[in-house]
Amino acid sequence: AGLIGPIPSNTLSRLSALQTLNLESNSITGPLPLDFSVWKNLTIADFSNNSFIGSIPSSISKLTHLNSLDLSNNSLSGEIPDLKVPSLKELNLANNNLSGIVPKSLQRFPSWVFSGNKLNLDLTLNHTSEYASANSPLQQPNNSHPTRKNKRLSEPALLGIIIAVSLVGFAAIASFAIVLCYKKGNGGGGGQSVMKSHKTEFSSKTEASLSRDRNKIIFFEGCNLAFDLEDLLRASAEVLGKGTFGTVYKAAIEDATTVAVKRLKEVTVGKREFEQQMEVVGRIRHDNLAALRAYYYSKEEKLMVYDYYEQGSVSSMLHGMF
Repeated sequence: AGLIGPIPSNTLSRLSALQTLNLESNSITGPLPLDFSVWKNLTIADFSNNSFIGSIPSSISKLTHLNSLDLSNNSLSGEIPDLKVPSLKELNLANNNLSGIVPKSLQRFPSWVFSGNKLNLDLTLNHTSEYASANSPLQQPNNSHPTRKNKRLSEPALLGIIIAVSLVGFAAIASFAIVLCYKKGNGGGGGQSVMKSHKTEFSSKTEASLSRDRNKIIFFEGCNLAFDLEDLLRASAEVLGKGTFGTVYKAAIEDATTVAVKRLKEVTVGKREFEQQMEVVGRIRHDNLAALRAYYYSKEEKLMVYDYYEQGSVSSMLHGMF
């Protein structure tokens, strides 16, 4: 379950506006991205609970806005680079194969952050450092940092491919594309029952936008779907999940076509930027990713249309993600 294998080249690097990159709890292999400097606005980076190998890229030190870095529960090796990032408040490098000493720039963090490695902590860290305990917002939890043997892959996979949250207002777009990864479902439908109020919520708000903006739904090349926004408004809608950045609906169109529609909210981005990001998302292909088939943009309404899967997979992929 989750994403398996190395990160495809020329994918994540395209999303230069990312603010949050979360790929935790997958089965991703290979090295970490080499050049972190492409994400100048990155504040949170979570690569934990995977199978990454190789060294920690020194380019992380160029992320001047980075607040949180979690590389725990991987197979990273070599020495820890001197990451002089004053903005870094949260760090976790536990349970890797790192060696050497902790660089001075990171000695302000508590010792558990570096546990489960081959580091010489006695020479570098003051385990009772008042600075570390008072200034690090991370408190050592009870069993919240499992060893690799006990790590679970049932949490939502983020590729984030999770790419999931980018620049303010863009977060919903990029993160949704990344986070549409298969996780272990509970079986069955998973979605809430069809209710008239669901359809009303989806159609009435979108209909107001339609009256002011006649932009058509944009379908990607090779897509065999054929409907317009009015067809979508008339569709029977079932809520599959709600999250921070919007609601996912199962839309059953009159011609028997069924799709999953992500209705984004609070996404303040121009049409050109939106279309550019949709083009990037639309090119992403993975066995465990729902393919983006179409999108719609107006100032008031932004929709993303995905394939719908039965047996609860869509609900498992989308419910409660945002």
